[in-house]
Amino acid sequence: MNPRRALCTLVLCLLASGATAQVTTPHPRLILDAATLGALRARAASNTPQWRALKAYCDSFIGGTVNYPDHLAYPDPPDIGQGYQGEDYFPALIGEAFCYQTLRVSDPTTAAKYGAKAVDVLVKMSMPFPGAHGEHPSTDSGFAVRFFGVGMGIAYDWLYGLLTPEQRKQVYSTANGWTDYWEGSSGPSTCGGLAPA
Repeated sequence: MNPRRALCTLVLCLLASGATAQVTTPHPRLILDAATLGALRARAASNTPQWRALKAYCDSFIGGTVNYPDHLAYPDPPDIGQGYQGEDYFPALIGEAFCYQTLRVSDPTTAAKYGAKAVDVLVKMSMPFPGAHGEHPSTDSGFAVRFFGVGMGIAYDWLYGLLTPEQRKQVYSTANGWTDYWEGSSGPSTCGGLAPA
């Protein structure tokens, strides 16, 4: 197995393994624990240069359109396209979700704009394959899994409270499809698919 495929398989396995455990803590559960969120929220409240830069990045997409994977990959800002195999979806998705989580308590109105944009990116990038607009997991020898797979896993957690039941099902079903593809492509695997939490 080549190193890139091994890394992608490992990431999908870790995401899948963590998602199938019975967890009773509230979302977010991945990366953004209470201490980390507290520190981020303090930086936002202090209006640090790092926060201002992140907020400006998040603000740059508000008002734009998010394209499906099979539409224009490199639109002009403030629109978001997938770029090369999802590389432009990923930073926009994580940035918007990060801004949402940072401001969710102190400024719910602004946070809602970031959350809505992040949900739009997540829903577009998790369109099922086969089906209208979906990205095939094997495109370019699976290069896209590093952006689509990781992005779906993190954003599902960080945006969980904003997703409708139908959107949650779409994200974890598409993630399962990607996992199933990789399990079938790389032989037997010990990691299972994602399940709704």
